Amino acid sequence: MRTLIYDTETTGLIKNTQLPLDQQPQVIEFYGYVQDDAGDDEEMQFRCNPGKPLPPIITRITGITDEDLMGLPPFADFAGDLQKLIESCDRTVAHNHSFDFQMISMEFARLETLIHWTENQVCTVETTEWVKGHRLSLKNLHIELFGEEFKDAHSAKGDVDALRRCFNEIVEREWV
Repeated sequence: MRTLIYDTETTGLIKNTQLPLDQQPQVIEFYGYVQDDAGDDEEMQFRCNPGKPLPPIITRITGITDEDLMGLPPFADFAGDLQKLIESCDRTVAHNHSFDFQMISMEFARLETLIHWTENQVCTVETTEWVKGHRLSLKNLHIELFGEEFKDAHSAKGDVDALRRCFNEIVEREWV
Protein backbone atom coordinates (compact mmCIF):
# COMPACT_ATOMS: atom_id res chain seq x y z
CA MET A 1 0.00 0.00 0.00
CA ARG A 2 1.16 3.50 -0.84
CA THR A 3 0.07 6.06 1.75
CA LEU A 4 0.49 9.78 1.07
CA ILE A 5 0.81 11.78 4.28
CA TYR A 6 0.61 15.44 3.37
CA ASP A 7 0.02 19.04 4.40
CA THR A 8 -0.46 22.40 2.75
CA GLU A 9 0.21 25.94 3.86
CA THR A 10 -2.14 28.44 2.26
CA THR A 11 -3.00 32.11 1.90
CA GLY A 12 -5.97 31.66 4.25
CA LEU A 13 -8.91 29.55 5.27
CA ILE A 14 -11.85 28.54 3.10
CA LYS A 15 -14.70 30.76 4.24
CA ASN A 16 -17.43 29.67 1.83
CA THR A 17 -17.05 26.95 -0.79
CA GLN A 18 -19.65 28.69 -2.98
CA LEU A 19 -17.36 31.66 -3.63
CA PRO A 20 -15.68 31.78 -7.05
CA LEU A 21 -12.19 30.27 -7.31
CA ASP A 22 -10.56 33.69 -7.66
CA GLN A 23 -11.85 34.55 -4.17
CA GLN A 24 -10.60 31.34 -2.57
CA PRO A 25 -7.27 30.94 -0.76
CA GLN A 26 -4.30 29.43 -2.57
CA VAL A 27 -1.63 26.87 -1.73
CA ILE A 28 1.78 28.41 -1.00
CA GLU A 29 3.55 25.30 0.30
CA PHE A 30 3.09 21.55 -0.06
CA TYR A 31 4.91 18.65 1.52
CA GLY A 32 3.97 15.05 1.02
CA TYR A 33 5.63 11.85 2.17
CA VAL A 34 4.68 8.52 0.63
CA GLN A 35 5.04 5.51 2.93
CA ASP A 36 5.22 2.50 0.66
CA ASP A 37 4.82 -1.01 2.06
CA ALA A 38 7.31 -2.14 -0.60
CA GLY A 39 9.90 0.26 0.83
CA ASP A 40 9.82 2.70 -2.09
CA ASP A 41 9.15 5.77 0.08
CA GLU A 42 9.27 9.13 -1.65
CA GLU A 43 8.61 12.76 -0.90
CA MET A 44 7.61 15.94 -2.66
CA GLN A 45 8.05 19.46 -1.40
CA PHE A 46 7.53 22.84 -2.97
CA ARG A 47 6.67 26.43 -2.33
CA CYS A 48 4.84 28.42 -4.96
CA ASN A 49 3.96 32.02 -5.63
CA PRO A 50 0.24 32.84 -5.35
CA GLY A 51 0.66 35.97 -7.46
CA LYS A 52 -0.48 38.32 -4.71
CA PRO A 53 0.78 39.48 -1.30
CA LEU A 54 0.27 37.22 1.70
CA PRO A 55 -2.05 38.37 4.46
CA PRO A 56 0.08 39.38 7.49
CA ILE A 57 -1.57 36.71 9.66
CA ILE A 58 -0.34 33.97 7.31
CA THR A 59 3.23 35.23 7.66
CA ARG A 60 2.81 35.27 11.47
CA ILE A 61 1.46 31.70 11.52
CA THR A 62 3.73 30.06 8.92
CA GLY A 63 6.80 32.29 8.92
CA ILE A 64 6.54 32.41 5.11
CA THR A 65 7.00 35.91 3.71
CA ASP A 66 6.29 37.52 0.36
CA GLU A 67 10.06 37.68 -0.13
CA ASP A 68 10.30 33.91 0.37
CA LEU A 69 7.84 33.39 -2.49
CA MET A 70 9.14 36.10 -4.81
CA GLY A 71 10.42 34.64 -8.05
CA LEU A 72 9.02 31.17 -7.34
CA PRO A 73 6.85 29.49 -9.96
CA PRO A 74 3.07 29.24 -9.56
CA PHE A 75 1.26 26.10 -8.38
CA ALA A 76 0.61 25.17 -12.03
CA ASP A 77 4.31 24.37 -12.50
CA PHE A 78 4.10 21.62 -9.87
CA ALA A 79 0.61 20.34 -10.70
CA GLY A 80 1.59 17.53 -13.08
CA ASP A 81 4.05 15.93 -10.68
CA LEU A 82 1.67 16.40 -7.75
CA GLN A 83 -1.18 14.80 -9.67
CA LYS A 84 0.98 11.76 -10.48
CA LEU A 85 1.97 11.47 -6.82
CA ILE A 86 -1.59 11.70 -5.50
CA GLU A 87 -3.02 9.34 -8.11
CA SER A 88 -0.30 6.75 -7.39
CA CYS A 89 -1.41 6.37 -3.77
CA ASP A 90 -3.91 3.94 -2.24
CA ARG A 91 -4.53 6.09 0.84
CA THR A 92 -4.13 9.74 1.80
CA VAL A 93 -3.66 11.06 5.33
CA ALA A 94 -3.84 14.63 6.58
CA HIS A 95 -4.66 16.41 9.80
CA ASN A 96 -7.96 18.10 8.90
CA HIS A 97 -8.00 16.19 5.61
CA SER A 98 -11.06 17.96 4.22
CA PHE A 99 -9.23 21.31 4.25
CA ASP A 100 -6.05 20.12 2.53
CA PHE A 101 -8.08 18.02 0.09
CA GLN A 102 -10.25 21.04 -0.81
CA MET A 103 -7.24 23.34 -1.17
CA ILE A 104 -5.48 21.02 -3.61
CA SER A 105 -8.72 20.28 -5.45
CA MET A 106 -9.37 24.03 -5.86
CA GLU A 107 -5.89 24.52 -7.28
CA PHE A 108 -6.58 21.82 -9.86
CA ALA A 109 -10.01 23.31 -10.59
CA ARG A 110 -8.27 26.62 -11.36
CA LEU A 111 -6.23 24.68 -13.92
CA GLU A 112 -9.39 22.99 -15.21
CA THR A 113 -7.83 19.63 -14.39
CA LEU A 114 -9.63 16.77 -12.73
CA ILE A 115 -7.59 14.95 -10.12
CA HIS A 116 -8.53 11.41 -9.07
CA TRP A 117 -8.21 10.92 -5.33
CA THR A 118 -8.41 7.56 -3.62
CA GLU A 119 -11.53 7.06 -1.55
CA ASN A 120 -9.32 5.76 1.29
CA GLN A 121 -8.79 9.08 3.08
CA VAL A 122 -7.82 9.38 6.73
CA CYS A 123 -8.36 12.54 8.73
CA THR A 124 -6.41 12.37 11.98
CA VAL A 125 -8.60 15.13 13.46
CA GLU A 126 -11.75 13.06 12.96
CA THR A 127 -10.09 9.75 13.80
CA THR A 128 -8.94 10.99 17.22
CA GLU A 129 -11.79 13.31 18.20
CA TRP A 130 -13.02 10.74 20.73
CA VAL A 131 -9.74 10.85 22.69
CA LYS A 132 -10.59 14.12 24.48
CA GLY A 133 -14.15 14.57 23.25
CA HIS A 134 -13.18 17.39 20.91
CA ARG A 135 -10.98 18.10 17.91
CA LEU A 136 -7.25 18.16 18.69
CA SER A 137 -4.72 20.35 16.96
CA LEU A 138 -1.75 18.46 15.56
CA LYS A 139 0.36 19.89 18.38
CA ASN A 140 -2.07 18.61 21.01
CA LEU A 141 -2.44 15.22 19.32
CA HIS A 142 1.35 14.85 19.31
CA ILE A 143 1.46 15.78 23.01
CA GLU A 144 -1.34 13.31 23.77
CA LEU A 145 0.43 10.45 21.97
CA PHE A 146 4.05 11.16 22.89
CA GLY A 147 4.04 13.60 25.81
CA GLU A 148 6.00 16.23 23.91
CA GLU A 149 5.64 19.01 21.35
CA PHE A 150 7.30 18.89 17.95
CA LYS A 151 9.55 21.27 16.05
CA ASP A 152 8.60 23.37 13.02
CA ALA A 153 4.84 23.54 13.53
CA HIS A 154 3.01 25.30 10.67
CA SER A 155 5.63 24.41 8.10
CA ALA A 156 4.34 21.77 5.72
CA LYS A 157 7.34 19.47 6.27
CA GLY A 158 7.42 19.96 10.05
CA ASP A 159 3.72 19.19 10.29
CA VAL A 160 4.02 16.09 8.08
CA ASP A 161 6.98 14.79 10.08
CA ALA A 162 4.85 15.03 13.24
CA LEU A 163 1.78 13.70 11.44
CA ARG A 164 3.68 10.64 10.18
CA ARG A 165 4.71 9.85 13.73
CA CYS A 166 1.11 10.35 14.98
CA PHE A 167 -0.45 8.35 12.14
CA ASN A 168 1.89 5.41 12.60
CA GLU A 169 1.16 5.42 16.35
CA ILE A 170 -2.59 5.56 15.67
CA VAL A 171 -2.24 2.55 13.36
CA GLU A 172 -0.15 0.75 15.99
CA ARG A 173 -2.88 1.41 18.58
CA GLU A 174 -5.48 0.18 16.06
CA TRP A 175 -7.46 3.44 16.17
CA VAL A 176 -7.75 3.36 12.38
